[in-house]
Amino acid sequence: MNRKMFRGIVWILILQLIIGPASLWAQTDTAKKETSTFETMLNYDYKTYAGKVIVQQIREDLAAGRPVNFAKIKKELTDKPFLTQAAIGGGSEVVANVFQFGMAGVCPPFGMIAGSTVAAVFQSFGGAVGYETSETMKSGEKLTPKQVLGKALSSIDMPEFIGQTTGSVVGSMVGQALIPIPVVGMIIGGIVGGLIGGTVVNQLRKIPAIASAFDALQKKWEKIGKSLMKKDQKEPTNTPKVTATAATAASAVTETPADTAPDDLMNVAPTVDSATAGSSD
Repeated sequence: MNRKMFRGIVWILILQLIIGPASLWAQTDTAKKETSTFETMLNYDYKTYAGKVIVQQIREDLAAGRPVNFAKIKKELTDKPFLTQAAIGGGSEVVANVFQFGMAGVCPPFGMIAGSTVAAVFQSFGGAVGYETSETMKSGEKLTPKQVLGKALSSIDMPEFIGQTTGSVVGSMVGQALIPIPVVGMIIGGIVGGLIGGTVVNQLRKIPAIASAFDALQKKWEKIGKSLMKKDQKEPTNTPKVTATAATAASAVTETPADTAPDDLMNVAPTVDSATAGSSD
């Protein structure tokens, strides 16, 4: 079983490392485009993001007619921001895969469906948090963990995420049926199914009515993320000491001291009421 799991993990890594660079290389138009399924995976998956960095540098150097700057690639992939992204994304990926492996044989096919769904959600959210944490470190922006989480949630394309998750679940079952290697077919099918599901969502966006519904869903989702990004504003409050001091000062002004001598009371300036009473006489 250990050998089978090891081989499965190797195949999964090979597939993921191929998908990222191949998809980016196929994008000949370097202009900024609307976020696609491939771009989302390249940003949030630390392995395919590494492939993206390598491919972009190679393309830039070849276009400029200069040797490939491997030192720049090494620096990018060994700096603290990327290592942090790899730690968070890799940790969430391990937990997701372990859960998916554990649920694969539980009450088929419901265990596989539940395992694939939870694994896809956990891995996607973990990858998003890892990427946004890395970007925050690069920019030097001071954000709390809560704000980083809000930024990660806001950056997730929810309609596309739903499409990827649905495709991943269906692909897991189809992959396990087509590839007789235990677990390996499920994982590979989930990866391919996620790609197909996200692509279908992007195609549906070309239909105005569906695009409008997707936009409404995305705005509601981003509202949740932005609420977490707000900085905590503490309202100024009066401390007990300040309140007690103010009360003491007010009572000192309004109250007449009890030990005031009778002769001293004659020297007190007349009030408005006393002056009025005297004039009426």
